[in-house]
Amino acid sequence: MQKIKPEANRNHHHQVPSILQTVKIQHPPLSPALKQLIIMSATALPIQPTPAAPTPQQVDEARTAFTASLLSAGTSTVQSDLQARAGDLHANAAAIDKQERDLLRETMNLGKESAKWQKVVDEGARGVKETGDVQNWAEMLQRDLCVLEDTMAMADEKDGRDTTALTNRRQR
Repeated sequence: MQKIKPEANRNHHHQVPSILQTVKIQHPPLSPALKQLIIMSATALPIQPTPAAPTPQQVDEARTAFTASLLSAGTSTVQSDLQARAGDLHANAAAIDKQERDLLRETMNLGKESAKWQKVVDEGARGVKETGDVQNWAEMLQRDLCVLEDTMAMADEKDGRDTTALTNRRQR
């Protein structure tokens, strides 16, 4: 790095007003002491050479390094997201398996309860059928008794007995 010689200061003195103009545009007006300090620091700055243009090999190396850093950053983020999702899937699969076992157990219990209720229904149906059978039997018995009563009444009429009591009883 080279320092600007006093002669160079005179040659570069025309750059200082542009710096001051820039400063004046961006900031409120400066005091004369501050202007002098800016001029001295601007002229005392070392001249830095313009960097040379990068070679194609340097560009390729930089591009490869940049791409690798992006891929590693992106891969780790994507990979961690995928790992989190895979963990969630495994946890959910375990929960679903437990729910499936619980559902199967409850379905078996429901089948047992259903069988019990079916027995109750069958017994009730049998009772209704028996009641119907009893009612049918009672009606047949009543009809047979009526036939028997009529037969007795006809026999009594032939013998000349009084049948009004039998007739009154049959009308009830």
